[in-house]
Amino acid sequence: MFKTIFTSLLLAGGVLLAMALPMNSFATQELPFAVAAGNGVSVSLYNAPGSCLNGAMRAEFVEGATRVPGCWKTDGKVVQVVFMDADVLVLPAAAFKPAQNS
Repeated sequence: MFKTIFTSLLLAGGVLLAMALPMNSFATQELPFAVAAGNGVSVSLYNAPGSCLNGAMRAEFVEGATRVPGCWKTDGKVVQVVFMDADVLVLPAAAFKPAQNS
């Protein structure tokens, strides 16, 4: 009986860990290198992929306490960002300024 309970708990812990790892890949202490901000809203760009694929890098939308992770790519003229809530943003690259990482 003890062996069955222990095995079940071990399996449940492994499943929880496997579920948490992909979500946690966006939760890093890394600092952004560029930010576009205005009217209490900001979009931060990072030089790391996080959970992004195909050469895209991590992005984050922030409005007050709301934070939405996303992925970005650029052709040098515009920055295209797709957020995990399915919103899409296309801004001129000039809209992004170096982040004030202090």
